[in-house]
Amino acid sequence: MIEVGQSVEVSVTSAANGGHCVGRADSGQVVFVRHALPGERVTARITAVGKGGRFLNADAVQVLQPSAHRVAPACPWAGRCGGCDFQHADDEVQRHMAVDVVADLLRRLGGVSSIHGAALEVALAWVPLEHGPAGGGSRSRVRYVVGADGVLSMRAHHSHELVPVGVCPLGMPVAAQAAAAHEGTPGTEVEFVVDDDGEVVTVVDGIGDDLVTRRVDGRVWRLQPTGFWQVHPHAAETLSHLVCDAVAAQPGERVLDLYAGAGLFSASVAEQVGENGRVEAVESSQESVNDGATALADLTQVTFHHADTRRWLRERRGEAADVVIVDPPRAGVGAEAIADILRMGPRVLAYVSCDPATFARDARAAAEQGYHLTAVTLVDMFPMTGHIEVLGVFRPGAHDCPGGCD
Repeated sequence: MIEVGQSVEVSVTSAANGGHCVGRADSGQVVFVRHALPGERVTARITAVGKGGRFLNADAVQVLQPSAHRVAPACPWAGRCGGCDFQHADDEVQRHMAVDVVADLLRRLGGVSSIHGAALEVALAWVPLEHGPAGGGSRSRVRYVVGADGVLSMRAHHSHELVPVGVCPLGMPVAAQAAAAHEGTPGTEVEFVVDDDGEVVTVVDGIGDDLVTRRVDGRVWRLQPTGFWQVHPHAAETLSHLVCDAVAAQPGERVLDLYAGAGLFSASVAEQVGENGRVEAVESSQESVNDGATALADLTQVTFHHADTRRWLRERRGEAADVVIVDPPRAGVGAEAIADILRMGPRVLAYVSCDPATFARDARAAAEQGYHLTAVTLVDMFPMTGHIEVLGVFRPGAHDCPGGCD
């Protein structure tokens, strides 16, 4: 019986969701291993054993046969800090792995093997960087813990162990400058948030010292620094354009923007539906509703609802909608809410997901309601990490589920 702390040799076959790769030990056991790449053979130290020994978790400690895509990590804390998963991988293979993960989950969990009769293909939308390679400048907010010696630290992967990184290279340069100058109390959490005017707001133990400014297509939001906004400095605008292009809302249509946050997508589709259309933004955070209502106050066709999305949908069974946009948390929308949405008969559902596994399960639920996936795009905005953002577009019609979707 293999135990935690032992080392095994693993032949790595493919990428897995969550920043791992997967392979098999010589014993035949499945191993989810960090810091490896597909095609490699590595020596891995076991960090956890799954129930009944069905699988193992491990860290690669020696590369016996390296991939051609392996590179020297740009960050000296790579492999110890839990913030990055793929500092050892070049940009090309990081994107290929993410695409493969999405496609695999759609096949296994979603029952989706083809789109419009053609082989399943995941498109790629790359969100550009401005501050050099290795993911530099890809994060407008970076969170640290102040170590006992006053050094800014990050936690190791799935651990409370503090790694004294000092300054994270993924942060925007002004965030790095603020971090380098910060003197904090040991044990406190500190976050540096860069707004769209280049100003840095410091958040200590969840309390910020100012609002942040966000701008998309000329519209301005003033938000609490702890409120939700995409962390990549160009992600909000990129996603907004992708969603608007996908739904192509028409003048006079009714649009539901569910899990709306501060109304990023509501603002964009409001321009499409015009003054005679309706956009209903549903969000459970009162703070986000307040911020969104203020930022979109000039758009009389937009109404914000402070409500739990699933409950709001249940209360409106029997109503109709032309377009629905969802951007749920990692737990996804869920089969019941998917059914409630699609019984409204929208001509298109745009689904923005931060977890491809729950997205795939919801794709299966959509198929059971007669809606099929017509396009799926990986939005590459989390370099060096296993985090994946996906945009899926669903329309009514026959779904390709070999053998059925049960």
